[in-house]
Amino acid sequence: MFVTGINAEAVSHIHIITKDTEAVARFYEGVLGVTQIVKIDLTDWIGIRTLYITSQPMDLEYVQVTNPKVGVGLLLKNEPVGLNCISLKVPDLDKAIAAMEAAGFKNTGRLWMRGIQEAWFETKALGMQIELAEYPGNDIMAIQQMPGPLKAVVLGVEYTPQRQ
Repeated sequence: MFVTGINAEAVSHIHIITKDTEAVARFYEGVLGVTQIVKIDLTDWIGIRTLYITSQPMDLEYVQVTNPKVGVGLLLKNEPVGLNCISLKVPDLDKAIAAMEAAGFKNTGRLWMRGIQEAWFETKALGMQIELAEYPGNDIMAIQQMPGPLKAVVLGVEYTPQRQ
């Protein structure tokens, strides 16, 4: 556990911006022999496609902007390829958000996806964004299979998928 004002428990995963999640998948599967890959297409909802490489204790999440006019696609459309964000697992997201805002960091969005809650912060001084994530257990990908709500608020605009 980190000793911080937000009481982060661990680095959950890191986000890497890519232009082509399929090329990334081919590399990990074909060259490295990785089999624990999860592809999630959120284009219609929040404008991105993600590729998770599951590897405990920390996962990699490659993010490709597929619609720069909505949601996370709008937020990330001008971000360069490469390391973009570090996601920290926290036990109480609301308290962690309050601590980040009190420290002067801008909250750019929230996500509710099944049993996962996330909040994103613009932290230009750090050279990347910070994501705070609250979810039960230690496996963020297992939680994505649970039933639950899907909602995102990005730059003050709410996005709800057409089908849940």
